[in-house]
Amino acid sequence: MAKRWGGAGGILALTLLLQMAAAGEARADGGLEEYRLKGAFLYHFFSFVEWPQGPLATPTLCVAGEDPFGGALDELVGRKVGGRPLAIRRILPGARPPEGCSILFIARSEESRWRDLVRSLSPGVLTVSDIERFAREGGIIEMFLQSRKVRLAVSLATARDAGLVISSRLLSLAERVDE
Repeated sequence: MAKRWGGAGGILALTLLLQMAAAGEARADGGLEEYRLKGAFLYHFFSFVEWPQGPLATPTLCVAGEDPFGGALDELVGRKVGGRPLAIRRILPGARPPEGCSILFIARSEESRWRDLVRSLSPGVLTVSDIERFAREGGIIEMFLQSRKVRLAVSLATARDAGLVISSRLLSLAERVDE
């Protein structure tokens, strides 16, 4: 399988992620700027993950629960991922995610049932949340604030179980990587 995060596109995406990580001041109260930054991270994750089925026919970012992003994700609709337009799907609180989600962001409103959501997914879905202990208890990437900046915790074992390969470049940005 070819590594898709090499070349000019991967370098540009990595540069953007590094800039966001270094300069990404976010309000600690969960404000819109924090979620605009988290939305940008979600979009750039597409460049640093290799899916088991190969290049995505329809790169789809799904949000389960009450959408904390406001209009920030709507700004991403139609942007290209691997030459294909990005789709955004919102899943109502309590509903099961549909097939076809490439990345599933699980909102804090789903905290009481996120483990069941993750267990119900087919392999090949990158799960992301800002729920505390998400990456340690069954999710793949947890976003959290530290010193008013968005940081990442990654569970490589959970990613492997989902059939996903996460670029070492993305892992180098993580505050914590759990094997």
